[in-house]
Amino acid sequence: MNFDAEDLGLGNRPVAAIATLYRDDRLSALGFAQSRGVGHIGISAGPHEIAPEVATFMHQPGRAPIVLGTEWLVGATTIPVLQLASLFRRVEGIRIAAVLDDQDKGGPEQVADLERLTGASPLALERRDGIYSWLAAGDMQTTIHAVDGTRMEALAISPLDIVALGTETGAKNVRFDLAEGVSFTRRNGRAMSTEIIVEVTGADWADRPLRIRQAVIHPQGQMSRTGLGVAMVLERLAKRHFIIHGYRRMRSFAAGVGIFTASSGLASWHAKERAYDPEKVRRSTSAAVWTAMHFDEIEDILSAECSGDDVVEPEMS
Repeated sequence: MNFDAEDLGLGNRPVAAIATLYRDDRLSALGFAQSRGVGHIGISAGPHEIAPEVATFMHQPGRAPIVLGTEWLVGATTIPVLQLASLFRRVEGIRIAAVLDDQDKGGPEQVADLERLTGASPLALERRDGIYSWLAAGDMQTTIHAVDGTRMEALAISPLDIVALGTETGAKNVRFDLAEGVSFTRRNGRAMSTEIIVEVTGADWADRPLRIRQAVIHPQGQMSRTGLGVAMVLERLAKRHFIIHGYRRMRSFAAGVGIFTASSGLASWHAKERAYDPEKVRRSTSAAVWTAMHFDEIEDILSAECSGDDVVEPEMS
């Protein structure tokens, strides 16, 4: 593809949706998607970089959906956290720690994106006492406990999960930390994996203090989860294109026009599917994938729940 050309070198070839998997500083792919009226997902822009995408939508709000996909694993972290949050009447705090195995890295563009996220971005965003703010340099370093209790040095980062979860749950405190090194499974003689450790605090539906700490690993690492999230979003974006071109039976399964995060888009589009035909959704491949993202087909290796006087302080410091 030629990103210096307005048509990306594709000429008149039909395109139903576009995903950009690296940092496209010129927004060539997004501009092409808008010119064709097809949906676009990008998975690279951090919170401090999304203004051009937002402005593109603001100036042509009815043109095509735009998905800001820079949540950790493209929604596969935020969506399970929202599942846990449904157990609470009131969510007060969300703490997420991801462990990236040092063998779980892709090509040069992916490495450059990760370095930009962890090093070149202007500090890290968190929500503290209801206020979104950029952490001071001295507050970004921390220590987390991996799923087997191993202490690991970590660094605060700011994927869009921070604002997505703060907005959706109302939690006044949201932070995301990333540790790089040897994953739990590799320390135990198995293949590398990706780990996500989630801690949610607040009050249950009887208004008693509640803390849930849950850790999930996936044995194929972060790249397969990221690819899955992109594929699910592309499926919905492409179905919108087919509807426009006469495939009306897909109407309830498609993305609407708007600006979305991956998790908000997938949640709203999945709700349409479920309302349209729950039995068909249960049998569909997409629903099986959705179920997997809700832990059912991912190895759930740690779950702890405390309430009332048993509440303990978070293990992440």
